[in-house]
Amino acid sequence: MRTKLRKIGNSKGITLSKSLLEQYHFEEEVEIVTQENGLLIMPVKAKPREEWEKQFKAALNKGQKPEKALLESFSNQFDKEEWTW
Repeated sequence: MRTKLRKIGNSKGITLSKSLLEQYHFEEEVEIVTQENGLLIMPVKAKPREEWEKQFKAALNKGQKPEKALLESFSNQFDKEEWTW
């Protein structure tokens, strides 16, 4: 595949087609590795729990309760007895 370099301020960049973005799962960030004969561009894999803290805070701001608060009303005999190890 051949594409043109585009001027972006003092730098240059390339545009990747939608099909390439989807095929190789490119999202917001890429990893660029220099090699002897060129560059290797790879998608950055998302960290599964990276955004959890932000999502929890947003949910609390919307009035949603943490799971623990919802489950406190449920109990059974096992929960009430002293546990032995």
